[in-house]
Formats: sequence, structure tokens, C-alpha cells
Amino acid sequence: MLIEDLIRLGRALLDSGELEPHKILKLISGVDDDRVKNFYRNVVVVDIPADDSQSPSVLTHQQFGEIEESDGKEDFKVDDKKAVGIPFVLPSGGNPIHPQGRYLAAYPIYDAHFRGDDKTEGFVDSAAAVKKFLSGRLERTIGLALSESMLDRVASAVHRSLAESNLVELKKFLGVLVLARCGPDSFYHKERSHSNVNIGICDDDSEIIPDFPKILEGYWNTKIEEGKEIGVKTGKCAFTGAAGEVYAPYCKAWAWALPTWTCPLPLGGEESMMIESVALSAESYKALTLGASIFNRLTERVSHLVIHEIFSPVDDRIAKNEAQRRKISDLPTIYGSGFLLPLKDDSVPTDDLSDFVIGVQNMIGKSDSDPTMADRHMKSVTGFDLVLPEDPHDDYRLTLVYFSGDIGKGDIHLRAYIQDVVPSVMRTLRHIGDDESKNAIGLLLDLSPKTSEKQQAYLGKCYESIPYLLARAYGGSYLWSLLEAALHRRALVPDRAVYNSARRMQSLAHSWPDSRFELVEEVCFHLSFQRVLNRINQEIAHTKEDSPVRPWKDMLDSIENGPVESINELNDPAEIGFACGALFKRFSRNYYRAMQNAKAEPDFLADRVLTFGTDLRIDAIPKGLSSIVELPKRIKNLKIPGDLVERTGAVINAFERAKDTIRKDKDSFLVSFWSGYALQGFDRKSKRRVCPHCGKPIHAEQNQPVQA
Repeated sequence: MLIEDLIRLGRALLDSGELEPHKILKLISGVDDDRVKNFYRNVVVVDIPADDSQSPSVLTHQQFGEIEESDGKEDFKVDDKKAVGIPFVLPSGGNPIHPQGRYLAAYPIYDAHFRGDDKTEGFVDSAAAVKKFLSGRLERTIGLALSESMLDRVASAVHRSLAESNLVELKKFLGVLVLARCGPDSFYHKERSHSNVNIGICDDDSEIIPDFPKILEGYWNTKIEEGKEIGVKTGKCAFTGAAGEVYAPYCKAWAWALPTWTCPLPLGGEESMMIESVALSAESYKALTLGASIFNRLTERVSHLVIHEIFSPVDDRIAKNEAQRRKISDLPTIYGSGFLLPLKDDSVPTDDLSDFVIGVQNMIGKSDSDPTMADRHMKSVTGFDLVLPEDPHDDYRLTLVYFSGDIGKGDIHLRAYIQDVVPSVMRTLRHIGDDESKNAIGLLLDLSPKTSEKQQAYLGKCYESIPYLLARAYGGSYLWSLLEAALHRRALVPDRAVYNSARRMQSLAHSWPDSRFELVEEVCFHLSFQRVLNRINQEIAHTKEDSPVRPWKDMLDSIENGPVESINELNDPAEIGFACGALFKRFSRNYYRAMQNAKAEPDFLADRVLTFGTDLRIDAIPKGLSSIVELPKRIKNLKIPGDLVERTGAVINAFERAKDTIRKDKDSFLVSFWSGYALQGFDRKSKRRVCPHCGKPIHAEQNQPVQA
């Protein structure tokens, strides 16, 4: 249950004692929320006197942060040391102009409050507008109450200060209004200390300093009061069993627990029934708030590479190409979040909890300048930005959550919930993806030297992404279950991946030879994925079974240079298909040289096998093999080596002997055929002479370096 994991996460952090109050406030407030940062551009602090006979004063307009420019764009960086002293959270639903939830005397101000509109006055228009704004919020404020006369004086002071300022010149006003009462029992006190956490300087040069422990206690109370809005009773906590006052799990930090849900919780949309479904003690409620806040911080969009693959056809390359042209904005957005949990909840040693807290902070406070980041970044495994702690030992477990929908409305579609992921498994998967991506791009350049740098970079990112590989190989509907299987060290079965590769290659056969590059790329993907699959099964799942098909370089060497008898003894459909493809490719070069003066762009496959744009049918293979033997007798200029005829005859015998098995396993045969066809001659350029000056291969005919 996800809510239980979030409570476990929050409880471990709170129980550790490692997080100081201001650090907890930073995590549970909106300080780091991009939606919130611009509110700190305009901070209006009102010094509320303890004595009603004294007048409030509005401090000089402040900006809690600095404006930075990067690539010609302006960005506001919040000073979180000051910002956590006036914690608030923006509402995630409803109309933000109206009072919502509970407050700690820090209220976000929208442009509609500041300027008003055609029907209502704004703060700059009248004190009445300020009073109306404050009246609705003070009823929901914890730890502060104002008399009617003090409220009137505060409203007048705020109106006068804003109306006389140059803030009206702003195109759009966003800000925070803070009512700060200083005293021994209040959230703030005054001192002359030149503190970097002060929220303002008064007329007498004293500073208003936040009391973080008291602010945190008050902030927790605001959260619990929000839960009380939906339900409160005497009973037992659903997660700890603690008896006492318990609250509904309705929590601003956890938008998934909105009372509007009718499923799967048995409350049927009735708010009063929410507490009957899940009841939380005060401690569990605090833990949920903290855990959910961290979950939100760690939530990122899943890479567009993976999204496109999830929502593309898996068995038709032509249709896939068409689907890939869609804008990412036209596809559903999928989010991912990954968080750390201790292996045990009870009796966790203090030192372990300390390491755990440091680990969570590492994940939240990731920095691109960190030299360890390259080895800790797991986007190629998860599909979204996730950074492991610096030392993620296996006493901890990761939980990955994938979802889509409108979070603000509680319209959540949970796509995957993967628990108990061992960090070392994730690292091994990342290394496998990195290694095989480099191998795949190297092979692609061998088979298609004109592949552009842009294509190489794009495909390199694709091939190193485990979610991309799984979605492309098996289809988007299988992605999450297969990713979970790999992360849980279970073996993956290749059958469906082979079937889909065969279908995609068949879809490209219609347009051969125009589809040459795409077919070569499909072969590279197939071979790369098979290597990834084998390594997952051997290095992570620790299966002892070897791949049933020999490495392709060994097969190619055997077919081209080995004894003919070994070819005659082939019985595996995949190996026979590979041999057929390799011989077709070898013969096609002789065919091209013999026919190039008689027709434009002669191609053996297109002219003699894939006639009239048909699929590559199994029945066409024997006819093509026979043509290798027969055509040289009919075409005068077509000369082929004697060993090619001999090896072709051996493959014909092997095919005829295994034809029933081939028809039953035609997908392996077809995929291997195209692999053999693409790979034959992959190293031919290395046999050419090389220019001693530029290092480029030289054409034998022209004795000139090949132009790039």
C-alpha cells in the first residue's frame, strides 16, 4: 500500500532525530516548489504588536531571493533560509483566490487580490479588500488571533503601504503577506543579531527572527487540522495501532487521498466515510505529510523517448515511424518517483538511520557538479531522473512508482508500483545498458557508416535506456511488469521480443531497398537487446542457461570459412535463417556487378525474392537459394566463387531437412535471416587499404581515400 510506504519513509526520518526543524520545514513547505518561488519576490511583513493599544507597522517590501539569468532567461532563486520562516503551501485544487486549508499567518497573494477586477476591489484600492482577505484566512490560522480593532489597523496599514509602493507597476503581482507577532509564546522574536534567517528589520533596527521549533509545531497543527476537516474520531491508527484521536488521511501534501475518489477506497465519495477507511494518529499523519512531500520532490516526468515507445505500435515499423512523429504534448504525461526505505522498521540502529537520512537528502539535493553523479544517475534504468545516494548499500530498498493523470484533481492512474528494489541491481542494470549502447552504436556504424552524429546520439540514448528497450521489444503494455521482473532479479523470456522484431522487419520488406537503413537499425536493435537480455538473465537473475544461438560472429565465420559439412548439419531455425541471409547478401554483390549495366540499381532481394513488394515469405527462401546456383548459368557476366555454390547447396539441404521446424519457429528464422543479411561483410572496410595521411580507407579502383 503506497500510503503505508510514505508513512514508513516519513517516520524513519522523524525518528532519526537527524533533521533539524528548519530542514523539516523546508521539506514539507513549498519553498522548493517552482509554482511557489515567484511569491517570494514580494514579501510583505506586518509587525503585529502584542499590545492592542499599539499600532502595527508594515516593514519595507522584501525579496527573499535573487534574480539570476541563464541563456538570456530570468529565473528567481529563493533564499530558503529566510523562506522557511514563513511556510505556506499553494492549494493544489479548487479556487486559490478563496481561503483553503489551514495557515500559519503566511498567506499567498495573487494578482486578483492585489489589483482586484471589475467586480471587486484590490489591496491597492481599499483597506476593506485587505480586511476581507484577512478575515477569511484568520479563521483558518493556527496560533494567531486579532481583535476587530487590530484587524482594521492592519488592513489600513497594508493598504496604505501597497498603494504608495511602486509594486503597482508590475505586470503580474505574486507575493506573501505575513502577520508576525513577536513574543515568548509566539512564532517570532526580536533581537539585534544580524541573522541571515530574519524575515525583516523593524524601524528600531531590531530583526524579526523565526523560532523554528515553534513554527514546526504550529505547522504540524495546521496539517492535522486539515485532516480534521474531513474526519476525526477516537479509535486506533490503521498503521501503528496506537489508540487515541485519529484523523482522516486527507492531506494537502498527498493529493492522491482526495475525498472525491469513489474507487478503490470503500467511501464511495462520501467525505464522512473517509476516516472509516483509513484513520491516522497524529504521528502517522506527520509522517505521511513528510513522506508525501519527499515523494513529490522526487517525482519527475518519464523521458519522452520512453513515452513515445509506450504509445507506438510494437509490431509495425512503418506505423511506428508515423506514431513517433507525434508531439510529446499530444501523448499522456507519465510521471515517475523513486524513494528510499529502510529494510526494517523496528529497532533500526541509530547509525543506520543517520545514514538513511543522509541517503534521502542525497537523492533530493542532487547536483550536476557532483563528481559522483555519473555513477549514481539512474535515468537509463528508471526512465526518469533519479539519483541514488552516494553509498546506497543493500540495507535499503527503493520503491518506484509510475502514474499519470491530473494530480491536482486526484485523477490518478497508477501504472506501476515496484517495491523492494535493491540498489546494486539498479546499478548493474545501468552498466549493462551503458555497455550495450556503445556496442550497438559501434555495430550500426559498421553496417551503416553514413549514420549521422545526430542519429548516433539519439539512438545511443535509446539503446542505453532499459525501459525503452523493454517497451520497444515487448510493447508498452508489458513494460512495467518486465521492468519489475528485471529489478527483482527474475529471468526474461525472449519469445515475444523475437516475434515483434520479426513483424517489424517484415513490415519494412515491402519497401526494400529504400528501407535498408531502418532494417539495419532493426537488426542492431535486435542483436543489442538479445545481449542485454542475456546479461540480465545471467548477471542479475543468475540463470545458468546459455543462449540457444551462437554469437553472430562465430556463426558468420562458420558459414563463410568453416567446413561445408558443418553447414549441412545445421538444424536450428535461427542458425539456418542466419546462414540464408548471409549467403543472399554475399551473392547480391556479384549480382549487382553483373547487372549494373543492364538495369538501374539492381538488387537481388528486390528483383528475385521480394517481387512486387511482398513480404519475405518462408517459401521464397528455397527459390532464392536455388537462384544463387542457377542464375550464373543464365546470366553471362554473373560469376561466383565455387565455394559459394557449395555452401548454398549445404544450406538448401539443411533448410529442406528442417522446413517443418522452421515453419513452426518462423519468427526466429526471419529475424535471423535479416541479421545474417545485414551482418555479412560487416568488416569488409577493414580489409581495404588505408591512406597513410588521413587514415581513410582507399578504393582499390581509384586509389583515393573514401569521402565521408
